[in-house]
Amino acid sequence: MGAKSFLGADLRNNFVFAEKNSATQVPIASLTKLMTAIVSTEYINIERAIVITSDVLVSTSKPRLRVGQKATVLDLLYPLLTESSNEAGMAIAKTLGAERFVELMNEKAKAIGMKNTHFVDATGSSYENVSTAQDLFQLAKYLYNNRAFVLTISRGDIEKSAYNPPLWSNLENFNIFSKDPSFVGGKVGQNSAAGETALSIFEVEKGGTKRPVVAIVLGSENRTADATSIINFIRESY
Repeated sequence: MGAKSFLGADLRNNFVFAEKNSATQVPIASLTKLMTAIVSTEYINIERAIVITSDVLVSTSKPRLRVGQKATVLDLLYPLLTESSNEAGMAIAKTLGAERFVELMNEKAKAIGMKNTHFVDATGSSYENVSTAQDLFQLAKYLYNNRAFVLTISRGDIEKSAYNPPLWSNLENFNIFSKDPSFVGGKVGQNSAAGETALSIFEVEKGGTKRPVVAIVLGSENRTADATSIINFIRESY
């Protein structure tokens, strides 16, 4: 395991299978967007239409937006969570004002027990978006128990959504386990300060029941290998 910090745990009974430096606060890159999605779904009508303006067209992996285009918050959640779109994050945050949106992100983090987390933007671009593996475990539990809809989008499972399909039909999914049938959802991130990061939730079948577990990897040079090692260890340990 090359990751500087990691945590593998059961979301239902809080049992920790593996961890390293899980209380260490580090940059998390685009894992930030999971909180962006939570605030979006809890404080904004996701069917609200947004007109895209030039100030949200920031550098991003897959440019999708254009000035004057109309998209709903729901439309924007798809590229936000699958392609890690910074443009989508900026456009969503602008609906409430970027400063207020980030305030709500930090308030929500505290409310769900993320004591050592701080956000400064809705995209994760800044190195000052920081958290710990333990805090991200709290985020994973909240998503699984209260905002499964966000995880469904991140998985790219459009057919199971109760809403209309995304505005874009050719979205890629950067989430490393999107093809794994046991993958529930999550997010990856990467920048020079954070290294490679990942939060991946699975349902592991054991004794006829499915156990929700999470593999959180921070400061990794190979998040796929590190997260795979954690989830394989969890499967073998049950």
